Amino acid sequence: MLDVVPGAAASDVADALGEIWQLLTELSQGRVRELGPYGDGSAGAFVPDGSLAFVLGYGACLFGPRAGGAPLIDAAARPGALPAHYPAGNMAPFPALHWRDDAAAGRAQRDIAVQLTADTELALARAVLDIAELIRTASLPLRLRAMFDGFGRDDRRSWIGFHDAINTLSAADRREAIIIERNAASGWTEGGTYMVFLRVVVDIGRWRDLDVPAQEAVVGRTKLHGVPLAGIDRTRDGRIGTTPDLACPFRTTGPDGRRDPEACREPDFAHDPRLAASHVGRASPHRSRARIYRQGYEFLEVGTDGRPVVGLNFVAFVKSPDEVHRLLAEKDGFGDCNFGGGVDGIPSPPLLSLSAAGVYVAPAIPDEGERFPGECLFMTETVA
Repeated sequence: MLDVVPGAAASDVADALGEIWQLLTELSQGRVRELGPYGDGSAGAFVPDGSLAFVLGYGACLFGPRAGGAPLIDAAARPGALPAHYPAGNMAPFPALHWRDDAAAGRAQRDIAVQLTADTELALARAVLDIAELIRTASLPLRLRAMFDGFGRDDRRSWIGFHDAINTLSAADRREAIIIERNAASGWTEGGTYMVFLRVVVDIGRWRDLDVPAQEAVVGRTKLHGVPLAGIDRTRDGRIGTTPDLACPFRTTGPDGRRDPEACREPDFAHDPRLAASHVGRASPHRSRARIYRQGYEFLEVGTDGRPVVGLNFVAFVKSPDEVHRLLAEKDGFGDCNFGGGVDGIPSPPLLSLSAAGVYVAPAIPDEGERFPGECLFMTETVA
């Protein structure tokens, strides 16, 4: 997350972002400036690029009046769908998802966001360091304000132990869900997307206090193989019992000998209110009207009390931030439930809380006439 230095000229900020975009382009090609080209004309060395990818987004505070000088970008260019921020302090950004007590207001809502993804930790660390060094050595009018790291698990599960991202959008549906289409208000955002970032903390102790059948009832899938549930019942002693959907068409084993959860179909739990109230049921498009392409990256950090804090970097790409609000604030989604469950005696533990959040608009990849996405914003003429 980056902020523009107060009083910086729009043209200088544009030059700085052009430099950063060029740097990231070189790194994605395995070219490291520290290793060449050299003064003797040699090409320098190429390194593994780690499949580095990057997205550039702009926050609402970049538009309109700014401290220390005239507006950097005309307020008229700000998309109407771009919220200034999620309410901080005691204000709950969503009805059932609240801020942690130690959340810092505005920590993830800055002028500019750069999302970096890669297959290796080195590729990410090198990109962050090289951006910081470029800002320092070239005296760019930008400041690094926050960084939120995360990782993908090779077992394809989340901290709660269940398979994650089974129901993500297919490639065919993705573009329709995330791309801002041409309309009377799209202007410079046409072809781009909105990026909503939520750093969600999981109360792992409270979760692990539940036995496995209770966890499965809350999630809506079996813990071991990720199979959708066919039913939830009670044992003779009153404990929760779950039944997997044996008709779910999934392969017995994947290529590495493990069961393959991705081949499970997307369940429709409308016939059973207990299943419909599960996490999978609430997130399903059969129940919620929200259309979101989301990425999830786990994190682990040490809290102020010295205890480990675990959670998920939730990154949603949507054609409007209203889609995230629809999922997390309306009753058909998670408006009345923090995670899942809460029907017919099924527990509904308040597992999740927010430690940081931000919303950005990410313009389309530039044509040959632009050095970086959204360069037109920094022109002196008003951008509609």
